[in-house]
Amino acid sequence: MNTSRFRGRTLLLAWLYSYSAVLVMAFLLFRGISTYSWATVPKLVDGTAHRPFVTRALLPAVVRGVMAATPAVRERVERRVAGALADARPGSRPERALEALGWTPDDVYVHLVATGVMLACFLALPWVLRRLVRVAYDAPPAVADLAPVFGLLALPLFFVAYARYLYDPGTLLLWSLSTLWVMERRHVALWLLLPVLAYHKETAVLLPPLVALRDWGHAPRARVLVVLAAQLAVVAGVRLWVGQQFAGNPGDTVLWVGVAHTRELLANLLRRPPYIPLVVAILGWLVLSGWREKSLFLRRAFLLVLLPLVLLSLAFGYVDELRGYYETWALVMLLSLPTVAGLLGAAPIRERTPAG
Repeated sequence: MNTSRFRGRTLLLAWLYSYSAVLVMAFLLFRGISTYSWATVPKLVDGTAHRPFVTRALLPAVVRGVMAATPAVRERVERRVAGALADARPGSRPERALEALGWTPDDVYVHLVATGVMLACFLALPWVLRRLVRVAYDAPPAVADLAPVFGLLALPLFFVAYARYLYDPGTLLLWSLSTLWVMERRHVALWLLLPVLAYHKETAVLLPPLVALRDWGHAPRARVLVVLAAQLAVVAGVRLWVGQQFAGNPGDTVLWVGVAHTRELLANLLRRPPYIPLVVAILGWLVLSGWREKSLFLRRAFLLVLLPLVLLSLAFGYVDELRGYYETWALVMLLSLPTVAGLLGAAPIRERTPAG
């Protein structure tokens, strides 16, 4: 491919991915972000939100850092917002916009910065997904280029029920990146990413077993087990430190919704619109169709990450909250890709031989 054609392709993909990311961000804003009073964006950022939400600390810390580095911009934005509202009539466009977004005049800037940070995650996500497709499959370039669009545009399916939190886009990006580096066996990068992922969310505990799964047939098993134990210790250390930082916040270490919610779901399964079962059924069919012919590593990795999440959600009572499974999204996309390609009449997608 000559240089001009490569640049043209890259620019086209940048436009397509950016458009898709902005569209997803718009859907997220329309549905509302962190709408529950115990975990609003301002409370997550200033560290006063309830546990366990406040302990998902990475993206709030990034927002806080950006705000601290831009005091002049914050002052200018707040002055303009105050001026627009002072000159506006009741029910004016600025008031309606703030009401629709669920923002107040005092927290506009923190929401704008948070939106920018979340959008940055969505902008980076398709490039990581594209690389994942190229690593996992010997597929035509067009498949690798367009698959991330599916990976992005399907996300609003998960924005319907319950809340959407500031840290969710970070979960999608960091776990996609983790999956990529596990498949590429980039050990140093994974060691550097692990504490960041642990600072982000407690589900980082699932990454060391995923690393062990990938290395099991490529390294002495004793070394794999030592690395597993060491990485779990890193996650535990970071999570204990984060927990101490917010030990005085209201709430509990884990969110206990209770099994009564699960019983209510089952009792009313046929009385409510089957939106969540339908989404799960469609994604399940895309993943499970031709299951035995799909990559053994991807199948095992998917089950390794998904099953603990499902068991925990059943135990704590939020099994129907689809955003609780974002850690598996990159694997869902990869396992769905051969099925989608078959539906579109494309040539079969072959698994790429893993690097040794």
